[in-house]
Amino acid sequence: MVYEYNGRKELLVTGGDCLTGHDLETGKELWRWGTWNPTKIPHWRLVPSPVAGDGIVLACAPKGDPIYAIKVGGHGTLTDDALAWKSEPRSPISSDVPTPAFYLNDFFVLSDVRKSLSRVEPKTGKVNWTVSMPGRSKFEASPFAAAGRIYCVNFAGDVVVVDAEKGDILQTNAMGEPGDDTTRSSVSASQDQLFIRTNSKLFCIGM
Repeated sequence: MVYEYNGRKELLVTGGDCLTGHDLETGKELWRWGTWNPTKIPHWRLVPSPVAGDGIVLACAPKGDPIYAIKVGGHGTLTDDALAWKSEPRSPISSDVPTPAFYLNDFFVLSDVRKSLSRVEPKTGKVNWTVSMPGRSKFEASPFAAAGRIYCVNFAGDVVVVDAEKGDILQTNAMGEPGDDTTRSSVSASQDQLFIRTNSKLFCIGM
């Protein structure tokens, strides 16, 4: 992810061991923070991309481990003093696969492990609301934010629309066909139209 804060632009990269920030012109590493893999497990993998907002970048450790909120703007190897907060064990604030969204000055964390969506304040980690995702299918597509709503898609192709302010589930739309079980694409938007891809179809819907 490319992020600019206080006039400094940098490329944020997460890997199995570290989160790093890089100069856009040269690629030079500006800073790094980690590790969440202290025993160097060789098959450790990280799926979510970093996401940043309000001077905070989130790094989601895998398989139900915490989310770490790191203050941007650092230099060199950072200690845990750079942490603004981290989520508690067994908290709904975790993500093994989906990348959180930054919208309306807050993070929206879709937990595929806890099957819930939460609105979180960047600097404090305060949870403003958490809502359980409906249905039996797993959610691995990253949440998409637009027009005051958060759009989440599960394996079956069900699109769940959540009010970003209140956390109320506004609609659940079954876009998939019977037997669909591999839908992992996030909703996207362009020119006031939503694009939704299920197992075998692409839908374009006017907003």
